[in-house]
Amino acid sequence: MAERERVREWALAAAAEREAEEDERYRAHHRDAAQGHRDFVAHIDDGLEAYLRGYLFRLDQRREPRPDEPLPRL
Repeated sequence: MAERERVREWALAAAAEREAEEDERYRAHHRDAAQGHRDFVAHIDDGLEAYLRGYLFRLDQRREPRPDEPLPRL
């Protein structure tokens, strides 16, 4: 869990750095990069755990889980 927080902090700091870029020639690129970092943080916060649990199930069972099947714990 501590590692996840470190990655979140890095991504948010990187987004802030990109947003602070002042060179107008690359402004759109830096805005897009900053949004990508924020999207990554959103995925870490909501979605990554479910994805990984489903992935573990597929590796173990060699098939997609049915809606009523419990997924492995992380």
